Amino acid sequence: MVLRPPASPRLTDVDALELRGVVKRLPGPPDPVLDGVDLRVEQGRTFGVVGANGAGKTTLLRIAAGLLRPDSGTVTAGGLDPEHAPRAYHARVAMLSADGGLYARLSVRRHLDWWASMAHVPRARRAAAIAATLDGFALRDLVDRRVERLSVGQRQRMRLAMTFLPHPSILLLDEPDSSLDDDGLGLLAERMREHAARGGITVWAAPERNAAALECDELLLLRGGQLERTA
Repeated sequence: MVLRPPASPRLTDVDALELRGVVKRLPGPPDPVLDGVDLRVEQGRTFGVVGANGAGKTTLLRIAAGLLRPDSGTVTAGGLDPEHAPRAYHARVAMLSADGGLYARLSVRRHLDWWASMAHVPRARRAAAIAATLDGFALRDLVDRRVERLSVGQRQRMRLAMTFLPHPSILLLDEPDSSLDDDGLGLLAERMREHAARGGITVWAAPERNAAALECDELLLLRGGQLERTA
C-alpha cells in the first residue's frame, strides 16, 4: 500500500505556466537556441518536449524554472515571474536535472530528510511526506543504504523522489526516464498522473526516441529554436 501525506490539497495557486516570446542565445552558435518560444500549460496538464541533442530542451526548462534568464520574453506562473518575485516563484516550481548531483555518503533516509528541510516541507508533515515518497518510488527497502551504493536506476528514482517530495505546483523534468527500468517507468507514470489529478503542471523533456516511454497530454518538438506541435 502506498502511503500519502495527510491533507494533500489540490494545487490551486498556479493556474498556468506561460512563456511568451522567449529568446535565448548561448555562446557559440550564431542563431538563438530559443527563438521566440511561446508555451502555455494549464492546471492538470502534462506536456512533453522532444528534440535532438543541443536543440535547447534543457535551456527551455531552466528558463521555465527561473534558473536562467531569457534574453527577451516573459515567464510567469500564477501571476508571478522569477525576476520580480524569485522566492515565491521558486516555491511553486521543482526541476529535475538530468545531471543532478546527490550526496554520496548520506543514506536515502537522511538525504530525503535533508531535502525536505531545504524544500521547506512543514515539520508536522515531513515524516509522512518522506514515507509517501519512499513508497511512491519503491525506495523503502533501501532507506538505510548510502546513496553511493545505489544502482544508477535507483539513484534516478532518488532524484525523482526529491523532486516530487515537496508537492510543487509545477514539475519540470529533464530526461526523467533516464536509467529507469520498466518498474521505474511505471512508478514515474503513476506519480505524474497523481500530480495532474491534483491540478499540478508538468513539463518533461527527453530525446525524441524516448517519447513513447513517457505520458503526456500534448507532445511538442523543439527544432530550430521553435516549438512545433506534433500530430
